[in-house]
Amino acid sequence: TTNTRKSRARWNHEKKNIFIPQNIIPRHFNLLFDSFEEHEIEASKNLVFAIHGKRWNDAKSIIAQNLSSLWARENWTDVTPIPEIIKERNLEMLQFIYETVRQQPQEFQEELLRNFFEEDIHGTIPLYDAIYHDDVEIFKFIVSCCPNREAILNDKNLVSRAALYSRINILEYIVRHASNGIEVLMLEDNSSILKRRELKEYFTPRKIQELGLQNELGLIAKHSFECDSLLSLIFTILYQNTEVLLFRLT
Repeated sequence: TTNTRKSRARWNHEKKNIFIPQNIIPRHFNLLFDSFEEHEIEASKNLVFAIHGKRWNDAKSIIAQNLSSLWARENWTDVTPIPEIIKERNLEMLQFIYETVRQQPQEFQEELLRNFFEEDIHGTIPLYDAIYHDDVEIFKFIVSCCPNREAILNDKNLVSRAALYSRINILEYIVRHASNGIEVLMLEDNSSILKRRELKEYFTPRKIQELGLQNELGLIAKHSFECDSLLSLIFTILYQNTEVLLFRLT
């Protein structure tokens, strides 16, 4: 029963000598409820109304009082707040959500960041919304909030959507910051992801080579060794040679 789940979950939390506010726990964190509470659903609806009305101070107040308003909904057809915030292109509100998460108990922060900025419990992926609305600043901020940002930037589904729906800037950001570099522009069958004319004209072989060299410089710069070591000398030469190649190209 629900009461049994409540008692068991509370006992598990209490034996760890920590207090977990009910309103910050995502549904797959615990066994507290079978469904969302009425006050959570009402808070979420009020939050969406505040976003649509651009009443940002009211929206912040709702989030601060009930963080679960960011994921609660009555049925699968209801909208959730974060995609609506992205639709309104309000970067400052997303920053407020991030700061609010950072004020929660540390043991829950990473999971909350994944829920809000990577993929929520309803399967919503905020980065897709940033792509659809072609907002590179919001895209960059959301990436910075993702605990699994490296894997996310290498994700073929994300890159494919960027190639289909956004302009050049988001796709170029992905190529510049993905650990796989220019490889993200290739599909699994080794064909190019660059199908649109706009992208083909921008990502020329010369531009792709330039991005590849810039990625190499970034990777080399991440390595640090003792100043007089052989590895330090090798990486210094590699860095200088790459700089020369990039200079000649540009």
